[in-house]
Parts: sequence; structure tokens; C-alpha cells
Amino acid sequence: MKAINIFKAVAYVLALPALLLTTACSSDEENIEQTPESFRGYVRHVTINATRDAGDATRAFYDQSQKKLSFSEGDQLFYNGVNGTVGHYALLVDYKQGSTFQGNLYTENPYEGNAIDLFKTGRIQAQLIPAGYQDYGFFELTGTGYNMNLIAHNDRAFAPTKKIAIEQFFFEAATYFDNDVGFMLQAHNGVIGFTLNGLGASKTYNITFHILDTSNNTVYDIFGTTTSDSNGTATFGIGTITYSINCRYSITIDDGSEYMDIDLGYRAIQANHVVNVTSNVTAKQVVNLATLDQPSYIFNHGLILTGELPAGIDVQIADGASVILRDATINTSITCAGDATIILENENTVHGTEAGIKAGPAGKTLTIKGNGQLTVTGADNCAAIGTGNGEKCGNITISGGTVIATGGNNAAAIGTGAGGTCEKIYIDGGWIEATGTGYGAAIGTGLDGKCDQIVIMRYVMGIIVKKGTFATNSIGKGSDGSTIGNVLIGGFPGAKTESPYVYPETHVQTTTFNDPAYFDLAANKDYAGLVSGCTLRSSGGTVVDGHMSGMFYFIAPYNRKFTRITIKGDCTNVSSEGWTKADPGAVWSGTPAQYVHVDCDIENVTQIVLTFQ
Repeated sequence: MKAINIFKAVAYVLALPALLLTTACSSDEENIEQTPESFRGYVRHVTINATRDAGDATRAFYDQSQKKLSFSEGDQLFYNGVNGTVGHYALLVDYKQGSTFQGNLYTENPYEGNAIDLFKTGRIQAQLIPAGYQDYGFFELTGTGYNMNLIAHNDRAFAPTKKIAIEQFFFEAATYFDNDVGFMLQAHNGVIGFTLNGLGASKTYNITFHILDTSNNTVYDIFGTTTSDSNGTATFGIGTITYSINCRYSITIDDGSEYMDIDLGYRAIQANHVVNVTSNVTAKQVVNLATLDQPSYIFNHGLILTGELPAGIDVQIADGASVILRDATINTSITCAGDATIILENENTVHGTEAGIKAGPAGKTLTIKGNGQLTVTGADNCAAIGTGNGEKCGNITISGGTVIATGGNNAAAIGTGAGGTCEKIYIDGGWIEATGTGYGAAIGTGLDGKCDQIVIMRYVMGIIVKKGTFATNSIGKGSDGSTIGNVLIGGFPGAKTESPYVYPETHVQTTTFNDPAYFDLAANKDYAGLVSGCTLRSSGGTVVDGHMSGMFYFIAPYNRKFTRITIKGDCTNVSSEGWTKADPGAVWSGTPAQYVHVDCDIENVTQIVLTFQ
């Protein structure tokens, strides 16, 4: 999103040294008793002492004047793991007073050793759970006894005030256990405190905070709502996963009739830091296309287009304008008068009566980006995105979203129609599926067309292209009579004749789930039969009577990473970092291990398609 407002960011370091925890074994600790049947294991009472480095306080009550946190009633400490002797175990202790936590250690099998010996083995992930966490949904404690598991929902790291965000979302966790000092808790998140001026008075707005990780072109969203005061000012806080400078942050504000955005640019939000952002916002108008009844419309900067446009209406994007397509269906061509930016949200369709989206004239650039999907087609001899029959256009840039483009007969999907001319096609992000027809390349020219340059950057999420039946190239010339300039794909020169052609080199594996017997996912058991070289593993998730519940994750084959995972079917409650729900499937992209929180019947999941490189 383009920056349209001025804001100031002030970062300061909170005085939060590492929290040092040691276990103090009380006389009760040696008494082992069998727990109630609901826990199916064993329990012992333990006391945890919390000591503070240099006398500094830590955690869940935030003192604004001193810029530090302290413990408060209702705080808890959670830890779970696996041990060869006791099997699974979980610790949940409550804050009492001073520096003391007390509670129970649950074990799958009887255990007579010292609790500290358990903490020194296996994976360490001790987590401080702040008081009142149930009100915000960032943490979710599931299961009972030794099967307890803690899930962090990063998309819910939203609070009505900066103070609450600091108390709830710093995500203080210990990743190792020290023999001398015990668990060492450190903050893993930062916080952004927002003050927005210029909103409507006493109105409720939906907030979406976007984190774009350009290292893998993945977007993470955090959701919430805020209500402005009588002066039109709203304040709230967001806990943000800390990333490198490769990440770009932005926020959208929407009440259904107004829409605003703020681009915070590229920055690294450091753990334990708070960034304050104050901004004056300007609303954008939401246009319901179904209500339009004039022969033609020009869409100016800042509009959100939604709904289905009636047939027979001509539409144009003004020179220099940026518009958002949000659940829009347009059964005509979109003409760009000059420079134009189209931002994709949710699912959108354009069926062109000429070119689906006509790029602007020479020297102008059409840019398509966002997190949503666009399905676009061109009429005969017309590109889906680019030019119509015998027409000229400037530059075409695609930097985000999912674009599914099909050219008309003898036209490219992205580029020129028959006999058309375009300047530069530049793709540096998103997922592209492009199909040429007849003498049309997928990306490039149609029959006897001309294109000056094609550049596809190496960090695109992925492209799958198919040339027309008689076309010369999938990426490049549509026919021998076409003219093409430089073609660079991932930094390497040369047009592509393969059809289909896939970039980056990817492997697509598909498995069909139509029988709950496919799953035997007791905790920490792999389902290696997913596809060759891939693994589906439980992370506390269970499958009972054909119902999946809890956290699961996919593991890519050695030395590869997922670029796209599609879950097809109707799984109504699915969430994950980078996860975007789609109907009839769901898609997300990213790193080698992909986590997903699922609560649905297996019979509703019809297919899983894994794409990795």
C-alpha cells in the first residue's frame, strides 16, 4: 500500500532483563499420587521461585511511568515436553506472591525423580501466560493433564490499548534451561501503539495489520476492532512478531463504508521494544458495483470496488489512481487511463469484452498487487492483462496476490493481444497461473505482437504457464512473426518453450483424504504417507472419531521449502500464520515447516496439494 499519511515512530527499550526461574522442591514434591481419570496420568505439586536479575520486575502488569512490567495475580507459567521415562508431561503453575509460582506437574507415567531433571531434557518451551489472556485469544490452553498444550494465535495479537498489548503480547518464553538459574524467559515480540486521528466520531472500525515478509513473499495479518471517541480518535495496541528489515508493515481501517490505510514501510520491530505511531487518516469510499446504473464510470484514487457490475457498463481507472478490488465481479473490460494500481483483496473476477484489464498507454504502468485473487480473461485476440487486438500499452507489473489469467484466441494471457505492442512486463511477487491461446504465449506476445522486455524475479512465489496450441514460447513470442526483447527469468536470460513451464523449479504432490483411517496422529507421530518426502505431524493436535482438532504441521522434504499449500474442501475453522482462507480450498505459503490449527471433520477435507521447491 502507498503511504498517504505522515506518522512519527518513537521506539524505546523497556527495562526488562531476562527472568530467572529456579525450582524449589517442597516436601509435597516427593509425594506421587494418581490423578483423576480425566488426566489419565500422574501429578505432583511443585513450587517455582522467580528471581529477577538486578532487581528488575518483569511481566504482566505494565507501569507506564516506569516503563516496566511486574507480575500480577492470575499470571501462570506453562511448560510441556516429552521424556523417555515419563512420556509426555506438562507443568502449569500459578503466581502466588513475591516471586513464587505454585501448581502441578502432570506426567503420563509414574515418576519419582526430581522435576529439574525433566526440565533439562528434550525441547524447552516454557511460556509465561499473562493474567486475563482468555479475553484476547492470543494464547489458548488446550487439553488436560499431561496432554495440555499452549497455542499462540498471532493473528489475534490485538488489544484496545497499548498498555494491554504490552501486558499480553510480549510473548516471554524460555528456550533453554540453565542448571544454575533455571528457565530464562525473554520477550520474543514487540508492540506498536497506535493513535489515529480523523476518524468518524464514536464509530467502530475493523483493523487489519499486515506484515509482508519479502524474503518469502508471505503476508501475516492481525485482526481486531477499535471504537473512536467523540473527537474521532482511536487508540489500540498490536503485538507483532519480530522480523528482520525484510518486513514491511501496513495497517487498514475499515467500517464497511470507509477505508483507510497507513504504510509504515520497511523496519525491524525488535523484541521488548514499543513503537508509537500517531497518524491523521483519510477515508476511502466503498463502491458497490451492483448499484451503478450509468453507461460509464471513471474510478478515482482510493476507491474500494465490491459486488457485481451490471453488464453493458464501461469502467475506467483514472490516471494515477489506486483502487482496491474486494470480492468484485466485472463482466466487462477495465481500461487504465494512465498509471494505475489495482490492489487485490479476497476473490475477484474480470471477464473482458476486449482485454480483461487494459494497461495504460506508452510510458505508463499498470501495477497489480495485494493478498487476494484475480481471475481474468480476455476476448478473442485480446490479452487477459495488457492490450486488445492491435493496441499498444506501456508497462505491466505484478508484485503480489494470486493471478489466474487466460488470453483470448491468438492472445497472450499477460502481454499483448494479436498484433499488439507492450513495453515491459515485470513480475516480482505473487502466484501466477497464465494460459495463452492459439498463437498466444502465456506471458509475452500474441500473434505477431511485440514486447520490449520480460523480467521475472527469483523471489516470486511461483508461476505456472501454458502456451497456446500453436505458440512459439510459453514466456516470450507467441508466433514466429512476433518480436521480443530481453527475457530474464530469475536472473537468467532466455525465453521458455516448455509448456507447462513452472518457475521456480517446483514439485507438486497431491493426496486425497476421503477416509479417516488415513490419520493416526497421536501426539508426535508422523503421517509419512502424505506424499513422497513430505510429512504431516501433530503438534498437540488429535484425531478422534474422524475429527481433527488442535495444531498440526507439514514438513517439506530435505533442503526444500513449501511455496504453496492448498487445502480443498470445507474446513470451517482453520488458522495459521500466513494462512488465507479460500473457498472451496485454503492456501498459504512460506517456510519449510508450516503450522496449521484445525478444528473440523476429516471427511470435509477432500484434497491437499503441496507445492515445494
